[in-house]
Amino acid sequence: MGTAPPPAPAGTALLFISHDLPAMRALTEEAALFDGGRCVRRGPVDEALPAA
Repeated sequence: MGTAPPPAPAGTALLFISHDLPAMRALTEEAALFDGGRCVRRGPVDEALPAA
């Protein structure tokens, strides 16, 4: 995984799409989990993503 861009100003959103769940946990506070194109879970990253 490459380096991330510098932090954005408050109020800025970033859409980060990945199959790398450890990276998602490290880089995000909230997540949405999609299955078959449908959002099946959304919320704090530890609640939205499956256990590692």
